[in-house]
Amino acid sequence: MSQVEAAKGRPLKEFWRKKGIHSLKKYGLMIGFILISVVISVITPNFLSYANIMNILRQSSIIGIMAIGSTFVIIGGGFDISVGSILALAAAMVLGLQQSMP
Repeated sequence: MSQVEAAKGRPLKEFWRKKGIHSLKKYGLMIGFILISVVISVITPNFLSYANIMNILRQSSIIGIMAIGSTFVIIGGGFDISVGSILALAAAMVLGLQQSMP
């Protein structure tokens, strides 16, 4: 192989090496998440069940609603970082009211 042929192949290899590293940085977390999900779903039969997915959605809905509310506040020009403390206060009040009910 001559030096001209080696020089033609080198930029292509360099391009794919850089593109591969960039793709891994960009999609690495998603690839890891999918890999872990596949492994756990193979090991545990209840992982992808309807009941488990609904349980995860129920548990994350509170945080999702708070995130949407915070987004609207920030878009409106305000800056409210007290969402977590308001959630804790509301949870404590509901717990106190629940204990006083028969």
